[in-house]
Amino acid sequence: MSSLFRNEVLEAKRDTWLGKVQDIQPIPIKIISVISLIFTILVVLYIYYGGYTRRTHAVGSMMPTSGLVTVGSRATGVIVEKNVKEGDFVTKGQKLFAISLENNNVNGPAQAQINQVLKKQKQILIDQYNLRKDNAPIEKNNITSTLTNLYRQHQKVTDQINQDNVIIPKIQASLNMIEKAKKMALATNLEYQNQLYTYAQILGSHSQFLQSQTSIEGQILENTSKLRLFDSTLKHDLYDIQQKITQTEEKIIQGEKDQTIIITAPISGNITALRGYIGQQVTQNSALLSIVPEGQQLEAELYVPSSAVGLLKKNDTVVLSYSAFPYQKFGLYKGIVSEITYTPITSETMGKEDSERLKNEFANKNAEGDHNLYRVRVRPSDQFIVGYHNQKHFLQPGMRVEADIAIDYRRLYQWMLDPFIKVKNTVQTRLIKPTP
Repeated sequence: MSSLFRNEVLEAKRDTWLGKVQDIQPIPIKIISVISLIFTILVVLYIYYGGYTRRTHAVGSMMPTSGLVTVGSRATGVIVEKNVKEGDFVTKGQKLFAISLENNNVNGPAQAQINQVLKKQKQILIDQYNLRKDNAPIEKNNITSTLTNLYRQHQKVTDQINQDNVIIPKIQASLNMIEKAKKMALATNLEYQNQLYTYAQILGSHSQFLQSQTSIEGQILENTSKLRLFDSTLKHDLYDIQQKITQTEEKIIQGEKDQTIIITAPISGNITALRGYIGQQVTQNSALLSIVPEGQQLEAELYVPSSAVGLLKKNDTVVLSYSAFPYQKFGLYKGIVSEITYTPITSETMGKEDSERLKNEFANKNAEGDHNLYRVRVRPSDQFIVGYHNQKHFLQPGMRVEADIAIDYRRLYQWMLDPFIKVKNTVQTRLIKPTP
């Protein structure tokens, strides 16, 4: 085979497996230096003039300016009547619910039976009152008639006594004459006895008339006193009966109150978040519905952690998004901070469930475990959302809202120096010695 090719060819073929030789001309070092310098200058300028805004994420709900009025049950019971529905307009004092507090026994509702007995007692007292009032004129006339008869009897008895006072001395004188005549034997013993008997009868009759006169005078005094006190006695009796009727009515009202309570609207406004229905078992302070005060605009009631509240200011611009209208489709909306509360909220302020939910949500996003929340009110630029086909959807109370709030703007180099400043402050803190 070596005779077929020349030695030069074989020598050239021996190193072909190493590939062809490529000679690459490197970029000049000046160009690299210029580009690096320009890039460094741009980075320095960006770090010096560029800035970054730290934002905090807040969540909350839409609430009226003066707050949402929640109506609850005053006692434990069962809803037996519901007079409103979602979205209705109610006026102050309007009846909303009736809640039964009834306890049952083997014979049925206990309080209803008691109320029935009390109503019967009330009716008896009313009948007694009317009867006493209607019979009063008759009783007064009877007393007057009795007094008239007594005066007549008294006059007759008095006349008889006066007549006896005239006759008795004469009979006594006649008896004395017969007694003297008897002693002189001019009169018989029988005549004397007859005259003595007549005298005794007259004295007995006179004594009875005197007793009758005394008795009649006593009756006259008694009936005169009754007649004089009749009006005041009647008024007193009617007052006593009326008092008993009033006490019975109070017992009935208290019984009905213990049996059923009426829930009324504390203010005028629109019904929202209706949670009470007929047949539902409710406990004391259970929320039944909420009322949006009449003529109130809605504001976003947001809750922010303590790390952000110190940098917030009134009239700061806030970007809002509504959970019911995803921002990917309906966009973001602007608002203005109108109120900042610098006191941490409590469970009593916003409700235990909402408080715990918000605190847990912030805790999951905050590694430092900042659980204190502060309320911030934001006034949206519009009270509606522009939906499909430019249709306006008005904001509703209780609608969940989220916001990104710009709280701190600094140059990039200031953010870069922030860790060193923290280290410096930490070192200074560690070097502080206690006062001797």
